[in-house]
Amino acid sequence: MSKVSMSVNPRIKGKRGPIFVGEAPNKDGLGLVVAYGEFFGPMCGITAMQWYRRVRRCNVLEEWPGRQGRGSSFPMGLAVPAAEALLPLLAGQDVVCLGKRVASALGAPRAPYCVWRSLVWPTLGGIEARLAIFPHPSGVNAWWNDERNRAQATLFMRRLLL
Repeated sequence: MSKVSMSVNPRIKGKRGPIFVGEAPNKDGLGLVVAYGEFFGPMCGITAMQWYRRVRRCNVLEEWPGRQGRGSSFPMGLAVPAAEALLPLLAGQDVVCLGKRVASALGAPRAPYCVWRSLVWPTLGGIEARLAIFPHPSGVNAWWNDERNRAQATLFMRRLLL
C-alpha cells in the first residue's frame, strides 16, 4: 500500500516551477530524480542534473507496484486514494501528469497531450490546479515513435522550463 505524508510537502522534491507527477519509482527505486532527468534534460538542451534542479516532482505511489505486461503496473485501487491525498499539495500549482494513468488517478478527464487546462475538484473543497498531461516517458509508449510528437513534446517542455 502506498504511504502518503501530508506534512510540509515532504513528497514534492525541488524548489520551483511546475510539479511533475509520475506514477511510481522504477523497480530500482529510481523515479523522477534520475530516470526522468536523463530523458527530459537532453530534450530541453540541459543536463539531467540541471533538469533535476529546475523542477518540482513527486510520484503518486512511493513504491514500485511491480510489472504488468511490457511495463509497470499502476493499480488504480492504490493510485486513486494516493493521488487524492496529493491534491492539497497540488492546489494552485501548474501540474504536469506524466502519462494518462496519472491524470486518471487524479480524476482528470481525457485530453490531448501538452495542453494546459484548469481543473477543480469540488468534492475536495474546490481544490483547483492548472494541469497538462504529458506522454509517459517510457519505451512502451508508442506515441514517442512519431517525430512530430517528439517535436511537440520538446517544444512544450522547453517553454515550460527555459
